[in-house]
Amino acid sequence: MFHILLAVLGIGLVIFVHELGHFLAARLCGVRVETFSIGMGPKMLGWTRGDTTYQIAVLPLGGYVKMAGDELVDPTDPNAPAREARSDELHSKSVGQRFLIFSGGVIMNVVFGLVVFPIVFLVGVPFTAPVIGAPDVGSVAWHAGLEAGTEIVAVNDIEVHWFDNIPTAIALAERGGLDLTVRAPGASETSVVRVVPQTDEAIGVPMIGIRPDFEPGMPIVLTPGSPAAEAGVLDGDHLLAVRDGLPGLNPLVNILYQQDRGRDIELQVATPGEAPRWVKIAAPMVATEEAAFGFNALLRVVSDLRTDSPVASFGLRKGDRLVSLGGHPIARSFDLREALFQALGTPAVLVVERGGALVQLELGSFDEARIASFCNDVAIRADTDSAELFVYEGGPAWAAGLRTGDRISRIDGAPVESYEDIAAAGRAGSEDKRALVFSVLRQEVTGGPLVSLDLRVTPAVLELPGELGINFRPHGMIYRAEGPLHALQIGTESTWRFLADAWVFLKRIVSQDVSAKNAGGIITIGMVSSHWASEGLAKLFFFLCILSMNLAFLNILPVPLLDGGHLFFLLVEKLKGSPVSIRIQVMSQAIGLVMLLTLMIYVTYNDVVRWFFP
Repeated sequence: MFHILLAVLGIGLVIFVHELGHFLAARLCGVRVETFSIGMGPKMLGWTRGDTTYQIAVLPLGGYVKMAGDELVDPTDPNAPAREARSDELHSKSVGQRFLIFSGGVIMNVVFGLVVFPIVFLVGVPFTAPVIGAPDVGSVAWHAGLEAGTEIVAVNDIEVHWFDNIPTAIALAERGGLDLTVRAPGASETSVVRVVPQTDEAIGVPMIGIRPDFEPGMPIVLTPGSPAAEAGVLDGDHLLAVRDGLPGLNPLVNILYQQDRGRDIELQVATPGEAPRWVKIAAPMVATEEAAFGFNALLRVVSDLRTDSPVASFGLRKGDRLVSLGGHPIARSFDLREALFQALGTPAVLVVERGGALVQLELGSFDEARIASFCNDVAIRADTDSAELFVYEGGPAWAAGLRTGDRISRIDGAPVESYEDIAAAGRAGSEDKRALVFSVLRQEVTGGPLVSLDLRVTPAVLELPGELGINFRPHGMIYRAEGPLHALQIGTESTWRFLADAWVFLKRIVSQDVSAKNAGGIITIGMVSSHWASEGLAKLFFFLCILSMNLAFLNILPVPLLDGGHLFFLLVEKLKGSPVSIRIQVMSQAIGLVMLLTLMIYVTYNDVVRWFFP
């Protein structure tokens, strides 16, 4: 609640600064201000001093400054004659004075950034370091050969100070590719990598498939009451190793490997300042909420091969189905790596299915380094095009006699073409809690005849590996300016960067290079500001500076009812020598109101979907 209160006060401060700009400009030009309001709608509390009523209104959606004489005619009757403006009213002032008054809010928002940015950079702002973890397999960064621990120094020669700069710069860069200046793990020199971002259709943003690296030493963020906590792991312990894991995998991935096998997990951890110790966590199993059959698709289709990697020389191709290696079937995560280690030091033969035929690929001998390179260069996806299954041991399908690798020809007499058909029948049977008869074709001996079986499977609650309660923080850092002059430089650059980013973001939405569903409203502002408030006042004020720049940009747009709309009419008035007609102003304001209400509804819908129905 304290962080929410800080966020509310912070957002109120940005609105106050904007309205204060209008107020000060109006007073400077001799215009009487009737109302200074933070928020819209009915007054919640306020007071009157001199000619001005200062108030906080019920709806925290902006604010306004009501100036004397801003309406010289009845807005409901545009044909009514305009009265003469008094000397302390808005329309008695020159075009230049009114231009200053309507631009006062934008000016103050920019001044807020120019003042506050350097202050927070002098104090030091907590950020996520611009160091990447392992790229998503099959992503642009994966193809480019970027590895975990790589520091991204610049994007298109624009310096990167913290991780959040990177996805923003990538999303807003010109189409056709960009240059990443990177520093490989352990290197002192930088190099340039050319990448072409790919748009993620789910969120409509160009991406390269990267995420932050973990904190060095991997300090554990522990969930209270979790299996790991009950086993004796402490919050803040450093994860050092996993017993009986696969060589070449970092401890976190080895945890996933052991969980996938349903094994008890032994971790070597160390409390800072104390000797390392081993902790054994009993394999946590969690029952599914609904009845299930206990099968899944085989994980064995080569979906991608890393560009310019040695795997192409082995004859492996996209679309190949991995069948076995050294006699060990490949059906789930880590099976390929596990089979390579079992064949360590001996010539490995990989059997793949290609075009309906089995093909043997001679891979030669492997050492640990070659295994890691080979597995990291191959992307594998679920085989949803075939009708073969992976069956969970101990589940209902297993108990009924189904086995991994079985090919399903019919379910309850209906023909089956692919795993999608099997999954659809399984979902229907689970919902109805209805037994299904699986017609199975099984090859009990490699190269032998197919045996036909009919197996009746009744859905039941299925136990699957559960969470250990262990998480890891992203690689954190404190970004602090080297001195007042450096803080001023970085603050000025940041002010301009966020203004420019707002403009480029709008252009990318118009050109449909970035989806409009990435635009956020008051809910997103509240969520982000309260989260950043939890990281300290410096981080909160950094966000408020960003918010102030976005508010300045939004208000400068030539949309009626916004400051930019008034400024546009003033430019027209200056050029033609007379004000825009009252009729046109009233009509344009009605159109502007509809546009703004539509925008508010749209971004609020985006917010609700983003935060409550992800």
